[in-house]
Amino acid sequence: MTIEWFRDLVIIIFCLLGIGATLLITIVALVIFRRVGSVLNTTKAVVEDMSGTTYFLSDTFVKPFIGAASFVSGVRQALRIVSRLSQRKGDGRHG
Repeated sequence: MTIEWFRDLVIIIFCLLGIGATLLITIVALVIFRRVGSVLNTTKAVVEDMSGTTYFLSDTFVKPFIGAASFVSGVRQALRIVSRLSQRKGDGRHG
């Protein structure tokens, strides 16, 4: 066994280890990618369901409530204006 033979053996061992490490990293990356892909698909489905629920709630409850609140606010403002006008007429002052 000469030093050249030992050097060649070390080079071959390191090349085989490098190939093995590359294969291992590739396999781990693929497994992680597949798991992340399924998690992303599940997350997308959940977000779509939540979006549908949000639209349903908005159309069913929120929009009618806003309409009713706007109507009540308008009636209150009208009553306030009528009340102010009646108070001015009742004071006896005409401007």
